[in-house]
Amino acid sequence: MNYWVIIPALDEEESLPHTISKLLDLESSPKNIIVVDNGSSDNTFPIAKELGVIALQEPNRGYGNACLRGIDYIQNLNFKERPEYLVFMDADGSDDPLDIAKLLKPFQNSEKSKNSPRIESVIGSRVLGNPEKGSLGFVQKSGNWLSCFLLKIMLRARFTDLGPLRAIRTETLFALDMQDKNYGWTVEWQTKLALREIPYTEVAVNYKNRKLGKSKVSGSIKGSVLAGIKILSTIFTLYVKDRLPKMQRAPWIRFLFIAHLFAFTSLFVDKSQSLLLILIFFVGFVILLIPDKKPQDFKPGTFYLWTGILIRFPLIFILPLLSDDFYRTIWDAQVILQGFNPYSHTPSEIFTLIQTTPSEYMNSWIHLPYYEKLNSQNFHSFYPPLQHAFTVIAVLLGNLSFGNFSNLGPYKSMIGLKMIFFILEWANLYFLRRLLKNRTHNLKYYAWNPLIIMEGIGNLHFEIPLTTGLLLFFFLNKRNSYYSGLSLASSIWVKLTPILLLPFLIFKWIQRKTNPSRMAAVLIPSFVFIGIWLGLIWNNFATQWNHGIGLYSHSFEFFSSFNRLLRIALSYFNIAYSDTGLWVWVIFLFAYLLLILLLAKNKNSSLEKSFFLSLSLVFFFSPVIHPWYLIPWVSVGILLGYRSSIVGSFLILSSYTYYQTENYQRYDIVVWIAYILFFTFVAWELYEHKFNRNRSRSNSSSIRNIH
Repeated sequence: MNYWVIIPALDEEESLPHTISKLLDLESSPKNIIVVDNGSSDNTFPIAKELGVIALQEPNRGYGNACLRGIDYIQNLNFKERPEYLVFMDADGSDDPLDIAKLLKPFQNSEKSKNSPRIESVIGSRVLGNPEKGSLGFVQKSGNWLSCFLLKIMLRARFTDLGPLRAIRTETLFALDMQDKNYGWTVEWQTKLALREIPYTEVAVNYKNRKLGKSKVSGSIKGSVLAGIKILSTIFTLYVKDRLPKMQRAPWIRFLFIAHLFAFTSLFVDKSQSLLLILIFFVGFVILLIPDKKPQDFKPGTFYLWTGILIRFPLIFILPLLSDDFYRTIWDAQVILQGFNPYSHTPSEIFTLIQTTPSEYMNSWIHLPYYEKLNSQNFHSFYPPLQHAFTVIAVLLGNLSFGNFSNLGPYKSMIGLKMIFFILEWANLYFLRRLLKNRTHNLKYYAWNPLIIMEGIGNLHFEIPLTTGLLLFFFLNKRNSYYSGLSLASSIWVKLTPILLLPFLIFKWIQRKTNPSRMAAVLIPSFVFIGIWLGLIWNNFATQWNHGIGLYSHSFEFFSSFNRLLRIALSYFNIAYSDTGLWVWVIFLFAYLLLILLLAKNKNSSLEKSFFLSLSLVFFFSPVIHPWYLIPWVSVGILLGYRSSIVGSFLILSSYTYYQTENYQRYDIVVWIAYILFFTFVAWELYEHKFNRNRSRSNSSSIRNIH
């Protein structure tokens, strides 16, 4: 067969002669071999010239640059001089030249077959073959799997590897119009094959450990991380360029603007710059609320799902500036890996122990500089166990990827945790899309919501996995799945908020005379999980109450309404506010029981509505409402079509003014303006709903349509 081989080479003076000699010894050797020296600092280029191959130089570093230089050489040849096929391989000796015959065979077979399409490209898969032990590192395997998985679910492409050994018809390669200049070369090739539906196949190839020289990617942490980032971003970028312009132009422009806005905010704005934050979020919400003009080919569910994912992707690699809570969750995970119980030992106790007996902790999992960043050094952990489980996995991933003694500090564990959140956000968008059914245009109120993006994956608040469990519960419960109970229990094990659903579930089942076995299957996991969590904290429950819930109920007030009024009223009668913390929750309990009785009489009320109203009561009575607490509330509000949840998710951001000063002073005027605006909007929405219900209830004005 008429084929040429292109070999990019960077500092490969030791391995290149062995690779070339093996190619020349093949039974069906290549007609020509092109070696592209990619700015080597050794004798790679002179040696290539001595070996009698076509030696080219490309001074601009980058694997893709070297490949493009080789392609450019062939394009400048006369048409008759060009080879029919091109084979690409590495110069380091890890690719086996004997496998080239396997690469070329599918081309020959497809030419003979009349029933199957003509194969245009063949990828050598190291995964399908027999890679030598140690030739593929953990980061390479993980990156390969994730990339191929993304290509499968996004484009239905069935690849198993992004291996360097590959072949293609020359004219087909020209048509691909390859552009990437470094690590994204191989994945660009395969993504474009899938996007353009060009027939391809994979064959199993061998892969060996490098015998000579030093690896530029897999041999270094930095190279592996940069390659992974580039590969994933290339997939998303090519997908967006191909698919989204086919949709509506205006949402695409807005998406680009809002994505850059959030990336800028994450990199350069911290919580003390509250006025700038509020201005940025205001711009983000204005963009979010611009109505869509929907042409026939615009698919809002698909558009907002993928743009929501793309907006969140850069935030994986950015350290949170708006919150330091993640330091505590990572500290707790390291404590668990060291063998301590974070429910029984405070960070200060553990830090003192390590400082006094350092020799016992020489190989400690605990990164001691974290201690200085903790905002609750003398408090026991109060987080439910699934938060710890997620963070332990993140710490293990960080150490596996970057090493236990890396100087990256919190960054390595933070990336691991953000990757977990990224996957969970993908699930949230998917289940919201399914639950919204024919209202998928409302998915953008989650996908592009500044509050959810910045306080979720941006600042690593665990309302994101809570929302995942909650949405999965609603999704499975509608299908009468027994697994819905595990979903509800998992969300409770992340944060306790979904406990609010349990009484409504029981009443619903009583009304519908549900099978007791199903009731037990759904409820038992939640009660078991609650029991386990209480068992873990029981020995120090009193201390944790005083330091945790007690602190919030008695003395800490953050963007609350009822509590503020209660404080003003009590001060009028000279009653100390700090003595009334318990009464706040007693009043809430009466209101909650009343809500249960009212909704129990209404057979048409949904579990989603019950949860939304219950959580609204919590926020109304609670002394503490941090902005991120609203994430599950907003998510369920989107399902119900309540515009008040969107307005609330913007107005709560005015609470960032609390961080404007070093001693954290509350700006009452800001809080009360926000509450007045919110309750005014709620009153208008309720009136409009009643008005439309009493009339024809048109689609354009119904509460079920946010626009």
